[in-house]
Amino acid sequence: MSWTPPRYGFNLGVGIVVIPYALSQGGWACLGLLVLLAIIFYYTGLLLQRCMSMDPHIKCYPDIGYLAFGPKGKIFISTFIYLQLFLLDIGFLILAGDSLAKLFPNFGYKIGGWKIEGSKAFVILSAMVVLPTTWLKSLGRLAYVSATGVFACVVVIGAVIWVGLFGGIGFHEKGKPLNLSGIPMAASIYALCFNGHGVLPTIIGSMKDRSKGPKVLTISFITCAVAYTLMSILSYLMFGGQIKSQITLNLPVKNFSSKIAIYVVVILPLSKYALAMTPVAAAIEEIFPLCKKSVVSLSLRTLMVAITIIIALTFPFFGSMMAFIGSFLGSTIALILPCICYLKIFEGTKSCRVEKVIVMGILMLGFCIATLGTYFNVKRIVQQM
Repeated sequence: MSWTPPRYGFNLGVGIVVIPYALSQGGWACLGLLVLLAIIFYYTGLLLQRCMSMDPHIKCYPDIGYLAFGPKGKIFISTFIYLQLFLLDIGFLILAGDSLAKLFPNFGYKIGGWKIEGSKAFVILSAMVVLPTTWLKSLGRLAYVSATGVFACVVVIGAVIWVGLFGGIGFHEKGKPLNLSGIPMAASIYALCFNGHGVLPTIIGSMKDRSKGPKVLTISFITCAVAYTLMSILSYLMFGGQIKSQITLNLPVKNFSSKIAIYVVVILPLSKYALAMTPVAAAIEEIFPLCKKSVVSLSLRTLMVAITIIIALTFPFFGSMMAFIGSFLGSTIALILPCICYLKIFEGTKSCRVEKVIVMGILMLGFCIATLGTYFNVKRIVQQM
């Protein structure tokens, strides 16, 4: 199974929208958890780069799995990354649907005898808009269009600040110091927001000078950590425990800046939908050569879009969906697998015992987030149905 990753990461733009919800769930103490997990995820990114240094032919994350555990390791890691991309597409549709419904609350239409309204109507409409892009084999130009994560962060943060200062809301909410029951949700969302590990080895592998990888990683994580922290603090001071799973849903649509932010949030996931879907479809086509035929390929990709629509309509819970992806897949890809691969690749080599203890500790933390976080998030989704 080959690995053809998207050119850019997916989580920065979406992360800035959902990160305030994490703080509202766990209270002010979760700011410390945010910083701690940022440092840990940064460290596991360094572990991946050290694994890459053992073989100059490594170009992507699954190659690290191959070096550590052979073909099975490569397939295992690829499967988790593909699954994460597929589930992110579901989250993209929910995000677009909720955002558009905020702007046009009375929108609806009929399909046959069924009347579809609100966010569900926009989920279907959004999927129909992006469907033709999933049929394309080459997404080079679309990849550049989708590189809007930083721009989206600036626009959304700017809109929140503007509403707080001039929208009559202010920064007066006190919030809770700590809410223990919300910690699993918060940790899960953080695991999603700091999870760029799926494409990190690909980015480093494409660099002419791989030794600059740590510098790139450092700048990226500092940028994300500062943006996430700023967004969380401002939003919590403005809306307190009333923060919704998408901070843009808290913004008053009467303000022009709020409308701009919401439109950007709509464009962001839709521009990335095909980039997440294409690698998954390509992997299936490689496993089943029959799927490479034009008609079958189009049918496969259309079916995959239909599946994302059905799931998005069945489980239209953006915050819980993002938390589930973070706990089940994010913690596995960014915490568990880097540690396991590192321990396997460097097995028998002279390395610091203290570092091995640290790696084992991170591994246990990853398993805790993956098990407890997934349990609480699945339970939450069931309760919301």
